[in-house]
Amino acid sequence: MHYYTYPILSRLMPQFFDGSCHTKEDFDLLYTSEGDATWSDAIASNRLFPESTVFADPLRAVMGEAACSTDALSAEIGLPIDKLYYCAGSQGFMYPLTGFVSAHTSFVQAATLLAERVVFKLHRLGRISDTDSHHVCGTHIDWLMKKSRYRYQMLYPIHQPICAPFGRSTLTWNKNNRRLHDMSKIGDVAVFLIWRKKNCCVF
Repeated sequence: MHYYTYPILSRLMPQFFDGSCHTKEDFDLLYTSEGDATWSDAIASNRLFPESTVFADPLRAVMGEAACSTDALSAEIGLPIDKLYYCAGSQGFMYPLTGFVSAHTSFVQAATLLAERVVFKLHRLGRISDTDSHHVCGTHIDWLMKKSRYRYQMLYPIHQPICAPFGRSTLTWNKNNRRLHDMSKIGDVAVFLIWRKKNCCVF
């Protein structure tokens, strides 16, 4: 799993992103799972993110599934619920913050969940600075990802025709794509373009 920063809009159209709207980020490799021992080790991940153990409890897991159903429905008709930060909508749970997907229904669903999960993990690590209505003239570390500010779009192995908010079911755009039926031809590689809303002020 690799995560690159790619501020394409502010680089291609700087005249529209002056002042606080212009990002200081450049094209860079922000995260690689090969250098993260917690991505493949659930015990190490639980030590780094102790809240993971809360969602590992069977009773709380059942309660969490009920809450995540609400999040999934909200993402289907509009935007996900930011307060349900531990939910990934129709994709499943954000926790554990590892590369293991227990509820694997399809390659596209699992790949989408991992893409959303790594963004959430980078927020928990303080690696992503964000803006909001209270910080329009500067960025701040947002330890809990606001899912409603993100959109995802698969670029490979198929091109997703529309952007979708985090948590929206992949069935809405991948009902009849035959290219993914034979995984031996494409391996297990997926590429996503992640869009994020940014608030800024103009002086």
